[in-house]
Amino acid sequence: MNCRRAFIAIASCCVVSLMSMGCQSSTVHGDDGTSITVTTPLSVNLKRGASALLAVGIDRERFTGAVTVTLSQLPDGVSAEDSSRRVETTATTFVLRASRTASLLQNHSIRITLEGANGQATEQVVALTVVE
Repeated sequence: MNCRRAFIAIASCCVVSLMSMGCQSSTVHGDDGTSITVTTPLSVNLKRGASALLAVGIDRERFTGAVTVTLSQLPDGVSAEDSSRRVETTATTFVLRASRTASLLQNHSIRITLEGANGQATEQVVALTVVE
């Protein structure tokens, strides 16, 4: 990962939330020498009736173009607009919203999947906590 991409991935994680701790990355390599890496925070905390940002860093090696980023397994009462999107940049941010009646949860696993044009896919699980 070059310095610019590393900086963007780290910056993406740091912007997510003051309550998030640390980042994690996952990479998949193709037979043709290409690879894609997804970087996410380890966790996100969300208050009922509020929203929080979930930043996703994207690193491409030996290819350019769009990838698909999908957010899934959100619990009842938590939503995200545009939970699947084509992205040509090195990061994207989802806005998570909890309804006022969202279930109080601790470490609920939400899934971020990153898929390249040739079918390569990698994913991360982010622990979501919903508090009063």
